[in-house]
Amino acid sequence: MSARNLPVAIISLPGLLLFIWPFFGSDLPASTPAWTLMLAAVSALFLVEVGTRQLDSRGVALLAAIAAIDTVLRLAVIEGIGGFSPIYFLVLCAGYVFGSTYGFLAGALSILVSAMVGGGVGPWVPYQVFAIGWIGALAGLAGRWRGRLPGWRDLAVLALIGAVMGWVVGALWDIQDWVTVYRGNPTLGSEPGMSAAATLVHAAWRTGAGGAIAAARAPQLRDRFANIETSPESSSGHASRPYVELPLSSSRGGAAHLGPCRRCER
Repeated sequence: MSARNLPVAIISLPGLLLFIWPFFGSDLPASTPAWTLMLAAVSALFLVEVGTRQLDSRGVALLAAIAAIDTVLRLAVIEGIGGFSPIYFLVLCAGYVFGSTYGFLAGALSILVSAMVGGGVGPWVPYQVFAIGWIGALAGLAGRWRGRLPGWRDLAVLALIGAVMGWVVGALWDIQDWVTVYRGNPTLGSEPGMSAAATLVHAAWRTGAGGAIAAARAPQLRDRFANIETSPESSSGHASRPYVELPLSSSRGGAAHLGPCRRCER
C-alpha cells in the first residue's frame, strides 16, 4: 500500500468495525456511536488532505459540486433506473481520475449532504457514508493504471467496479438494515417471496441495467473529469502546477499562450 492511500485505509477501520461488530454476539449494545465515528473519520480525512495541500480550493469546489449534483439526482430519481441509482457515476469517475482519497470524500459527502437535504437522516447514514465512500476509493485504486487518454479499457474497468461494488454495497446495506431496523424484533421471521429462478432473473436485470447505463454515460463523465487541468490529486500524489497566461514578445509582435507560472517552478 502506498503512503498516498494510507489515510483512506486508516479512516476505513472504524467503518469496518461498524459492519462487523454484529457478528461478534447478540449481547453487544444495540446502539453504537456510529455518527461520531463517521463524522470524525470524514473530517479527519478532509483536514489531512487540506493540511498536506493535496486538496486545494479548486478541489474543494469540485467536491461541493459533485455533492450538490448527486443530491439532486438522489431526490429526483429515488427508486433508480431499473433498480440502478445514477448517483454512483460521479463517485466512480471522480475516484478513477483523482485518486482513492478524493473518491472516498466524493462518495461520503454525496450521501451525507443528500441525506440532510432530503430528510433521510437516521442511524443508517454512517453505514451508507462508508459504503459509498469505498466505491470511490476502489475506483481510485483502479485509476492508478489508467492511460493518459480515455478509452474502452477505462470504460470496462469502471463498469466492472460498478457491478462488483453494487453487490458488495447491497450486502453491506443488509447488515445496516439488520443493525438499525430489525435487530431485536421478536416478530421477525422468514417468508420467502420469490423462487431461486426469479431471484436470479431479478439480479441479472439490475446488473444489466447498471452496465447499460455505464456504457452509455461513463465515457463522457470520465472525459469531463480528465479535462480538468489542475486535479486535486495527480497520479504521482502531488497537485498539478497551475497554468496562467504569460505574454511573450518577439520580433514578430506580442503574443500570449498558456505556460507554467514562473513562481510555481521555483
